[in-house]
Amino acid sequence: MEKFPSSFYRAKFITNPDALYSKKRVQTEKYRKKIFDFINTNSRNLPNSLDYTFDKYITSDISQQLTNELRIRGFRVSCNYDIFRDRVLMRIT
Repeated sequence: MEKFPSSFYRAKFITNPDALYSKKRVQTEKYRKKIFDFINTNSRNLPNSLDYTFDKYITSDISQQLTNELRIRGFRVSCNYDIFRDRVLMRIT
């Protein structure tokens, strides 16, 4: 190829930022529901500690939002990446 085609511009590859925000919002809502169900199911173990393991890697903005929402409601929460399990863990007390 001697030169790029005349229709080859960066603007053609830019993703829609609204779609990215929508994806993160959907993921946050999904995990919020899963954590709510997890806490309700295992509430008798709450005084000790509950360890919620996310099924896939989540971005830090999603984990921060969920952590802040739980802390506002009186839970003590930490969210860390476990390199040995290759998972994101949320510890709730």
